Amino acid sequence: MRRLAIATVVAALTACAHSTAPVATDADAARAQERWPGITVGELNHGRKVYVGHCSGCHLPPAPTAHAVDSWPGHVREMSERSGLTSDEEAAVIRYVQTMAAAASRDD
Repeated sequence: MRRLAIATVVAALTACAHSTAPVATDADAARAQERWPGITVGELNHGRKVYVGHCSGCHLPPAPTAHAVDSWPGHVREMSERSGLTSDEEAAVIRYVQTMAAAASRDD
C-alpha cells in the first residue's frame, strides 16, 4: 500500500513538472482583459495551477493550444466533475486555457 501511495505522488509530481501549460504573463493578462475586464496575471496563474493540479491526477494536461479557443469550455466542463472542480475553479481554468490558446492563435 505504501509503494502505491509513493508511486501516485511521484506520478503526480512528474506530470506537473512536464506540463505543457505555460505561465501567464502581463501580456497574457492584457489580452484576457479584452474578454474578462480586470483579470490579473495572478488569476490566470491560479487557473493554471488548478488546471495542472487537477488534470495531472489522471493524465498529462494538454497544452492550451491543443484545442481551439471556443472549444475549451466544453472540454473543461466535461472533465470538471471527474476532476472534482468547483464552479469557481472551472471558471478559472477556462479563463486560463482560453487566454493561452488565444495567444497561440495570434502568433500564427
